[in-house]
Amino acid sequence: MASYPGYMGQAGLGLVYFKEGEYEKGAQAFRECNKELPDSPGVCMNLANATLALQRSDEARQIIAQGQARKVDNYILHMALYGVDFLRGDAGAMAEQQQWFAGRPEENQGLSLASDTEAYTGHVGKARELTKWSVESAVRADRKENGAIWLENVALREAAFGNLTQAKQTADEGRKLGF
Repeated sequence: MASYPGYMGQAGLGLVYFKEGEYEKGAQAFRECNKELPDSPGVCMNLANATLALQRSDEARQIIAQGQARKVDNYILHMALYGVDFLRGDAGAMAEQQQWFAGRPEENQGLSLASDTEAYTGHVGKARELTKWSVESAVRADRKENGAIWLENVALREAAFGNLTQAKQTADEGRKLGF
């Protein structure tokens, strides 16, 4: 970041646009950052996420592939790839991303994504099982706050499915884990 003083301003502008739902403007700001800092994982991730928000999954995949070719790689990019693969309905590619997460400190992130996918497809029991594994993985990696977030997200999901008793119990578990 220090090599380009305008980076922080441009990246900040991109984030503001993104948070305001101005994804095209955000993507353009991140493209400018990417020209100056092509090896930055954060810039690559932000640009990929902005293009995903614009429903340009092919472009997002290309941005990530270009970053990975420059040895820019982290779990957030693999989360974005999972999202691209989910939108494409490519279960095999989603499984490849799950394999990337396996055994890494960020494994809980991948398990949480898989849990959300199972819930989306109506497999609530499998989603609960994957959530349990994601929380256990987060705790093992000394990332209790991640586990708490996964539980709170699941509480919202359970409430949306009308499982209010389960939602309250899960929310309580998340609160206890987070403190």
